[in-house]
Amino acid sequence: MNELAARLNTTLSGRYAVGREVGSGGMAVVFEANDIKHDRTVALKVLRPDVMASVSGARFLQEIRIAAGLRHPNILPLYDSGDADGLLFYVMPLVNGVSLRDKLARDGQLPMDEVLRVAAVVADALTHAHARSVVHRDIKPENVLIEEHHTFITDFGVAKAISEAKEPGGLTTEGLTVGTPAYMSPEQAAADPALDHRTDIYALGLLCYEMACGRPPFEAATPQELLVAHITQIPKPLSAHRPGVSRDFERLVKKCLEKNPDDRWQDTEAVWQRLKEQLHTEEGQSGPGGGFRSRLGAPGRLVLAAVVVLIVVLAVAKVLPGFVADAALETQGRVLIPPLDNRTGENLHDALGALAADLIAGDIDRAGFAQAAALPPDLMSELDGANTSARSAVLQAAAQEVGAEVVVSGSFYARGDSVQFQVQLLDSHGASVLRTIDPVVGLPDGDEVLQSLRQRTIGALAVQLDAPMVAGDLLEGASPTLDAYTEFLEGLRHFYIRQHTDALVHFDSSAALDTAFVAPLFLGAVTHLSLGQWVAVDSLARLLDGSRGRVSPAVGQTVNWLLANATGDRAAALRAAREATEFSPTSSALYRLAVEALKNNRPREALDALEKLDREWTGFRGWSSYWETLTEAHHLLGQHERELEAALAAREQYPELVSVLSYGVRANAALGDTSRVFDLLDQRTTLRGEPGWPQWNLPLSAALELRAHGYVDQADSLIQRALAVNPVQQRGQVGGGMPAHGVGGATLRSGRARLLYLARRWDEARDIADTLLLEDPGNPEFLGLAGVIAARAGERDRANNLASALARLDRRYLFGTHALWRARIAAILGDHDLSMRLLHAAFRQGLTHGIWLHRDVDLEPLREREDFQRLSSPAG
Repeated sequence: MNELAARLNTTLSGRYAVGREVGSGGMAVVFEANDIKHDRTVALKVLRPDVMASVSGARFLQEIRIAAGLRHPNILPLYDSGDADGLLFYVMPLVNGVSLRDKLARDGQLPMDEVLRVAAVVADALTHAHARSVVHRDIKPENVLIEEHHTFITDFGVAKAISEAKEPGGLTTEGLTVGTPAYMSPEQAAADPALDHRTDIYALGLLCYEMACGRPPFEAATPQELLVAHITQIPKPLSAHRPGVSRDFERLVKKCLEKNPDDRWQDTEAVWQRLKEQLHTEEGQSGPGGGFRSRLGAPGRLVLAAVVVLIVVLAVAKVLPGFVADAALETQGRVLIPPLDNRTGENLHDALGALAADLIAGDIDRAGFAQAAALPPDLMSELDGANTSARSAVLQAAAQEVGAEVVVSGSFYARGDSVQFQVQLLDSHGASVLRTIDPVVGLPDGDEVLQSLRQRTIGALAVQLDAPMVAGDLLEGASPTLDAYTEFLEGLRHFYIRQHTDALVHFDSSAALDTAFVAPLFLGAVTHLSLGQWVAVDSLARLLDGSRGRVSPAVGQTVNWLLANATGDRAAALRAAREATEFSPTSSALYRLAVEALKNNRPREALDALEKLDREWTGFRGWSSYWETLTEAHHLLGQHERELEAALAAREQYPELVSVLSYGVRANAALGDTSRVFDLLDQRTTLRGEPGWPQWNLPLSAALELRAHGYVDQADSLIQRALAVNPVQQRGQVGGGMPAHGVGGATLRSGRARLLYLARRWDEARDIADTLLLEDPGNPEFLGLAGVIAARAGERDRANNLASALARLDRRYLFGTHALWRARIAAILGDHDLSMRLLHAAFRQGLTHGIWLHRDVDLEPLREREDFQRLSSPAG
């Protein structure tokens, strides 16, 4: 028994015998207890200590008693409440069933008749409560309980009681929230004190949406992002996630989810009436329900289901990629798909297994990555009545006969009035399991279960036979739905060419379509990492950390790599990257090792990893970032001829990318071929722009490289060239310059100030830096930039004050950048020993090695020191 239960037993002795903990939420911990006086089992809920610390106990108990007056068959009554030696508790009946959240997690989207029934019950209960001026404020699947086909709403009035009992400075939307971010109305998310019953109507719309679609309308990495989504984003139509949903239901939900409360339904009774009408229509169309035997045994229903699914297949064929000619199919892998084994105990249901196999085969041919092969007729009879081992032998023989690489082997079982399909992908030679598809459960007389089965099977086959090598280790053991996998590939396509924002849209969509698919979560985290969005990286890393039970060891090590990056532990990140390649030496794992080796100043190890990657799959060279890593490794080793050779090869593949052009600029600058550098810079204007590449970035990079190799005059010329590109646009000025003011232009203005600083135009640089500091006084980049400008201008006191401000910064995700700026300031002021100590501290805190170190202008005074040379020389 835990400490909280023991304390309750002591203080409530004689009233309640508190037993096991049965649940825990954001506001309360729930225990099973025995009501001694009435000899009944109850749910005793005690507010979490962190919640109690922020509320007035007397006010809470006063407010929650209002909910005790509710009398409705679908509202769990409040039996008791009180203060037990400082523990605020309340007591309700214990429901021996499941929550709607559990049901959604298990089944995904629900049948429409069930959606309507549950929604109608909730609307009816809300109508009763609202008529008595009780607003729930926390309608969500966790608070809807289902016991033997009866639906109950729990915790009426609790959220309001806590909200009304808040002490000043208590609960906020961060940490503990009064309500649940995923189910908050816009006015609740905005902390509007004038909430009314229409916030429950919005939550009811969210409940309907998730039941019908199997997913909420908004998903985000953090609670704060969810709250913003409720305020600003318009949800996708229901039909985007569930084709065929009735227009009446879609309109009903849409009106519930209006941002402005005045535009929603104004009372839940109106919603209740329409839900009842739609439920009557739905039940009339589907007819009375029977048991499993009656549903599956009706030939007319099975034929109708087959016709519906075939229509869907024909529609899907128009959008699936790669409708391939017969000649092309001869070169593709083959997949054997025998009829799925009927384990229901009813032979007349064999048609369902054959139908499922035919539909999957048709999808494979249309998808274009493989060719479906049917079971040879002479072996079909051998499957009848065969046990597991005999069936396996027949399938192996059939696979050999038709030349199949993979066998789709599956069975289906009776599960109440539903069927459950279980499918595996088998190696045709040893009959070993390649992938296991999550069980698919649904009603046999509709098309949803077959659609879901097809989605998961085709998705698993696509991953097995046609997965991109760049994501190989992330896909080990994965069996996503086809829609989720297609979205993942689209995100990957954008990720390849550094269109990070677009990539995130598709990765988020993929993860939402299949919550068990971890690859889009991981690459979403990597994309956020590329953008420096560390809160999102950390959040997704921790989410993935909780998914270790369903990922391979290689992916587990990759999660370790991500967690280490989120904390700035460079040594741990390198260890994890190495261990991932030991588990699975795929191209993606080897590439991550190469990148991580560079961050740890180990370019030789990076080249070794890239060489192994090339031996495994030369096609990885089709990714532009491969060339960035390769050229940087050669550069750090001083192998500039090989760097230039790689840069030219990259340019052949990506002649339109400015970033790829920069590899050649850098190599030629290191080799001292200044005329070629200027020729390449002239080509820049003909190339398309790229995210993160302002026009002056290329001449600036060339200038720093030339300066590092002693070409100071040429470097100064390039700085002037960079300053001439896109000058700052002042207020009222019309033209193509960048904005001088506003958050969106802060990064560009910082770059402009850096250029003015390098051009020794310190007064102009200071003006921009000071403006940036006024806008964001805690930004280490702005503090550091102002500090080095002051140091260069001889303003020693101001430089030291700004260095002290940098030293006082104490927050996550700095990764040594504040220490680096202090090192620069110290180097310019002549305190070289302090500068070196700060540099070492910066690397310990997570600063990454790279090309920047040998060409950092502010650290030039350190270049002749042996300790600096050791620090900047390749390790290992």
